[in-house]
Amino acid sequence: MRNVVGIIINSPNQSNLGELVNHRSIHTVPIGGKYRLIDFALSNMVNSGINNIGVIGSYLYRSLVDHLGSGEEWNLSAKSNDLAILHGGRNVKIGEITRINLQDFIDNEAFFTKINKEVENFVICGCNIIYNFDLTEAMDFHQKKDADITMVFKRDYQGQILNKEVILNTECGMVKEIVYSADKRKTDSNVFVDTLVIRKEILLDILQNVKMTGSIDLIDIIKDNLNALKVAGYYLNGYVKIINSIKSYFDCSMDMLNMEIQKELLHSERKIYTKAKDNHPAKYNLNSEVKNSLVASGTNIKGQVENSIIFREAKIEEGAKVKNCVIMQQCIIGENSMVVNAVLDKYVKIGNNKILVGTVKEPLIIKKNSVI
Repeated sequence: MRNVVGIIINSPNQSNLGELVNHRSIHTVPIGGKYRLIDFALSNMVNSGINNIGVIGSYLYRSLVDHLGSGEEWNLSAKSNDLAILHGGRNVKIGEITRINLQDFIDNEAFFTKINKEVENFVICGCNIIYNFDLTEAMDFHQKKDADITMVFKRDYQGQILNKEVILNTECGMVKEIVYSADKRKTDSNVFVDTLVIRKEILLDILQNVKMTGSIDLIDIIKDNLNALKVAGYYLNGYVKIINSIKSYFDCSMDMLNMEIQKELLHSERKIYTKAKDNHPAKYNLNSEVKNSLVASGTNIKGQVENSIIFREAKIEEGAKVKNCVIMQQCIIGENSMVVNAVLDKYVKIGNNKILVGTVKEPLIIKKNSVI
């Protein structure tokens, strides 16, 4: 789709992800056994025919560069400028959170000045949104409404949105009011899910004005100019989760064990692409027992696993019990140990006869490379 450019932003809502983002970009937080958070936004764009994409990273860019590589897993090519990794993450409002930080756009001005003249719209998505969404539906709605901006929302969103939650009040498909609501969300609120379509000339005009006015959050600018702009609101009908806390990450991981949600996210006609790895199939030993779990390739299961997600090359030893857990790549659970309601980051080693128990509301987090 030559007339659309995709931008995947660096999410500001990550302070509550704790250990999961201390050593990696939020884009590359592992999820679902073999995926990273960014795989969903990036795959949605590619599946919708968007083949010119800029990804705004953070100062922890190494994991992002390593994961995306040349973009070939997403049928993109860095050599032909299909995929550009842009720098970002500058905090320009001390103590405040910007939902869509325009400073990141200004810092990458060269990317925007080289945009093809045929481009009519930008599609902006958060890097930490878990959904399988045909963006052409939102773009068609945007054109039908002859809108300057179309904001995508979810009605009756059940997850957390921390730091400057955005509620859209709509009428006949048009946004009439934008409200920031920290803790008074109604059950039928239209919650903005960090996804929008915006006309190229509108965005470029905003960026020029930002340089003079100092305004930095695109949502603030839209909110303050609703009378001057035609802002539509598109209802997303499907599963969506914004990953901005340990609780939202854990809840989403457990949701993926629901067959209907798993089918929608991971097994629909719109494939979610990720970095390929060549591993042998998972090995289930004679005394192993696995119930309602996602188990990635290269794993070796000798113990019991229930309601859990086991990443590539993890090992669950004889007599070990794992329940309601996320066990990331190359973790080892020792013999006769028990781990319940926990998230183990990469390369964690749990010795023999250990007991680690968290709760559903506050899952236990074990940081990368820990030995217990």
